[in-house]
Amino acid sequence: MRKILITAVAALAIAATAFVGTSYVLSSAPADITLSESGCAEASFTLPPTREPLITLRNTSSEPMVFTIPKIAQWVSVPPHASAPFQLPRYIMGNFTAFCMSESEHEALNGGGNHFLCSLQPEEVAPYALNSVAFTIATHDRIHELLEKVR
Repeated sequence: MRKILITAVAALAIAATAFVGTSYVLSSAPADITLSESGCAEASFTLPPTREPLITLRNTSSEPMVFTIPKIAQWVSVPPHASAPFQLPRYIMGNFTAFCMSESEHEALNGGGNHFLCSLQPEEVAPYALNSVAFTIATHDRIHELLEKVR
């Protein structure tokens, strides 16, 4: 029973973090995307179909930075000189535009830090971002997990 409770709490924490953009600090995971004062270091990123829908971001700047994918209404703030996970929706796939910006610019853009207003379209975010990343979630077969449960 305790194991189930711990698992449920961990799942809720991950879901809540993805929704409100709260950051986690990880120091040992290798970064998939690096954020700096000039934006994202990578121009493109592809999540392979064999990987779980989770990437690691590393902020090398001296200020908090935000990584966001507006089309899926998710973002995360990464503290200075720290790393953070970015949990993607499990069953989504396709091409998206991700953006990197300072946390202060992001807060001004989304209404002073109101997490529920962060549902802007990419063309609305682009003028405020330092740069963008062509972000691809490769075609995968995770949907079969759901289909197996139905059978």
